[in-house]
Amino acid sequence: MKAKITFITALVLMALSVGCRSQSITNEKQYGLVTSNNLQKILLNLYGAVDDSGRFPKSLKEFVAYDVRIQGEARLEPDYFVCPGTGSIPASMNEINSWTDYIFIGNVADYMAAVPFIVSPPENHHGKYGYVATALYGVIRLPPSEVRALIKSPWLISTNETQEHIENIKREIIINVPPRLRTYYPE
Repeated sequence: MKAKITFITALVLMALSVGCRSQSITNEKQYGLVTSNNLQKILLNLYGAVDDSGRFPKSLKEFVAYDVRIQGEARLEPDYFVCPGTGSIPASMNEINSWTDYIFIGNVADYMAAVPFIVSPPENHHGKYGYVATALYGVIRLPPSEVRALIKSPWLISTNETQEHIENIKREIIINVPPRLRTYYPE
């Protein structure tokens, strides 16, 4: 039930964020809004990317390829995958794993609703906070210590999961850290 509510919330937020791009951002509050909106757009598209075994893509590159294969064209804009405060410039979607500003948690099973899919770490926000996008909670802004803990152990947010599910999460997920962030989060 909560996942459906989050999905509807994501649709509303997407409708409200039409036209929000990184070109004319002037302050930190706007950076946060654009980041949150971009993560919502990615999350909304992820809902359709579950494979026949109930798994989400293993990497952003796999997700982008799935989007093109299913839709016939990319619905995802390269700008969605950079945090405006970093000054990063989007490149080819075929090389997304090497240039994105976000950490992607891949191979998540559809029953793992609380596990983050996408994380904008504190390093993207001057160390003050970060964003985490989950199917259950949508996009949430958290303090740096909590975001860093979730990058290291994404199952920590899954407080209602059984121990068996937690062990499955630990074994099965793939934490994709882009090269720029590996200094902070070694794989």
